[in-house]
Amino acid sequence: MAEQMAAAAVQATEGAAGAVAGAARQAAPVIDFSANGFWGGVTLKITDPRIAAGVVVGASAVGLALALSRFYRDNRDDVDDIIRRVIERLKRRPRRDGGELQPDPEVVAIEEGSLYVHVGFRTEDGYDFFSALYDQEYIQTRLKVEFKTLGFQGELKVILERSQVPGREEEEERAGRVDPGVAEMFRRMRIQDVSFHPTTTLLPESESGIETASVSAQSGVSSEDVPEGPLRWIRLRLQPYQDSPTAQSIIQACKSMERGAELLTSSGYTDPAGLTLLAEGIILWELLHAEHCNYLLYDPDCLQLDKKRLNHLTSTQLEHSPADSSCLFLQAALLPWGDSRVERLRQTMNTILQNGEEDPLHPYLHHISCMLAVSMSTDQPGPALAAFATALMYKCDYPPTLYYTAVCSMKVSRSEGIQQFHQYLRVVPPCDAYVPDAHYRLTVLYCKQQPVDREKVETHYRSGQEAEKNMLPVYGAVQESLKGPAKKAYNRATSTNM
Repeated sequence: MAEQMAAAAVQATEGAAGAVAGAARQAAPVIDFSANGFWGGVTLKITDPRIAAGVVVGASAVGLALALSRFYRDNRDDVDDIIRRVIERLKRRPRRDGGELQPDPEVVAIEEGSLYVHVGFRTEDGYDFFSALYDQEYIQTRLKVEFKTLGFQGELKVILERSQVPGREEEEERAGRVDPGVAEMFRRMRIQDVSFHPTTTLLPESESGIETASVSAQSGVSSEDVPEGPLRWIRLRLQPYQDSPTAQSIIQACKSMERGAELLTSSGYTDPAGLTLLAEGIILWELLHAEHCNYLLYDPDCLQLDKKRLNHLTSTQLEHSPADSSCLFLQAALLPWGDSRVERLRQTMNTILQNGEEDPLHPYLHHISCMLAVSMSTDQPGPALAAFATALMYKCDYPPTLYYTAVCSMKVSRSEGIQQFHQYLRVVPPCDAYVPDAHYRLTVLYCKQQPVDREKVETHYRSGQEAEKNMLPVYGAVQESLKGPAKKAYNRATSTNM
């Protein structure tokens, strides 16, 4: 009798497990995106990779599915917020009626099961934007990190379950590749995630310049070959350009900052060596603007350091070691524009010079002096030009110094500005961050000359357009305040009425 009861219990358990497993395997809920005013849409399935690969079945699969379901039910609001933030990336589509900007892509609904996420696109651009995030495994990678912050201990796999995109329904599997259409779109777009391009919007509103069919196709390095780390998504994007010295420097900057962050967090924010590594990373990346430095250090998409604890460490360290240049530099780099930033940078420079060559930041005086010059008011270009001249003494071919020297020079003399921009373009690699800007500024400067040299105007405008296509994917699109005047200057110079 006992054996019969045990058998019945096992059978009931297996039946229940089968029912749950069947529910987990059921087709994703269908939503009519067009009926909700969208151009198209897709449905994502978030599940355990072992279930997706069919490695586990039966009761084991049920257990994994239930763990994810319980986690979602217990943290529904937080999980919904995370998913929306990761997929929408703060991208907004202007409305024709001038109303509030709308997300594109937009998370329309999130449903239980294996966790289904319905994503709608208002335009084809929105779809291409989403495709990049999906193809480069950004969505999956970020969700893993964010879910862990909420206490989820399992693994995640994001699968494109269903596509309702005009003309592209046949694309059942997109993971691991970017088609030529998407690549071309990305040359003209900007992703969230990351733009540290001066005078442009911050990374959460920017888009990359992916120019390859896949990361591994050009670089010969698969995503599995790129070590884990909070900035892995940046290093992964740069793999197709690993032969570029600029890309190599940024990759090294990421690694330095990741090591610094690890030292800080593992020591409970007590190891000052982590501060030096953070400073070196900012310098290797050639970052000059406070908002970009703050983004890398504190944003959830990047190092996600504790701001209060980091500030406490730098302050405490300076109390014990007032000549710690790394602390002084970090404090200065994170300050907004103003006299306080200029004064702290000057203090940093003086400290390094007093410490001599033994100072860990002594090899980087060229960058710190450039940051000081850029931080100074440009209303009176004289003092700023003197500061740039000092910066050039430390490194005469440093791209940021050359570019901003030209920008400052054009405020004094149009011809001097032209000469300085040409000096910059002769020295820097074609993929440098400021190359498109320099060409667009030259377009405007040449158009203002009398007589107008139409050939030079046209050459630099087209060179600016071409340079935009060659920008590394960590730089955002050129600011419209530069492109707009350059286009008007080009149209004016090439007009038959002139």
